[in-house]
Amino acid sequence: MKQSKHIGTILRPHGLDGSVVVELNSADAVVNGMEVLIGLSPSYAVAYTIESVNLNNERAILRLAQITTRADAERLREHGIFTVSEQAVQGTSLVPHPIIGWKAVDYNGTLLGEIAGFENAPTYPMLRVVTSGGGVLLIPFVDAFIVGTNDAARTLTIQLPDGFIEAQLPGSKLATRKRKR
Repeated sequence: MKQSKHIGTILRPHGLDGSVVVELNSADAVVNGMEVLIGLSPSYAVAYTIESVNLNNERAILRLAQITTRADAERLREHGIFTVSEQAVQGTSLVPHPIIGWKAVDYNGTLLGEIAGFENAPTYPMLRVVTSGGGVLLIPFVDAFIVGTNDAARTLTIQLPDGFIEAQLPGSKLATRKRKR
C-alpha cells in the first residue's frame, strides 16, 4: 500500500473566494484536478480537489473545489496537504470509512448509537453518531476518546468526558444514565 506524502502546508486564506496560500515542499507537487488530503495528519484528513494552481516559487495559491468562502479557507490555516494514499483515511470522501454503520458504545457498554459518518472540523474529524431517539452526537475522532474496536461485533468503544452527552442531547435517555466510577 502507498503511504500519504506531505506536499505542503496551508499558510492563510487568499481573497474572498476560498483560495489559500500554500508553502510547498516542491513546486511540481500539485497540479489542476489533483485530489489531495488536507488535515493535521494523513490519518485525520479530508479529501479535496484542486481546481486551480498559481505557482510562485515554493509558494502557491490554490483554489479547492469544496472551499468557496474565506471563512472555510480560514479553517484550513496551518493544515498539511498530503497525497492521496490507497488506504482508507478518516473523513475522506474518496473511500467510505470502514466503521460507518458500526455501533458506538460507551466504555461501560451503553449503546450510544450508530456511526453515520464524519463531519469536518477545523482541527480533527468528528464522528456523527445517530442515537436510537434520532438525536445526533458529534464526537471528536481522536485517540483520547477511542478506547477500542471490535471488528467481529462491529463496535467502536468510546470514553467521553462527564457532561459530554448532556451538553449535546439535554433530556435524552442517554443524558440521564449514571456512569460507573
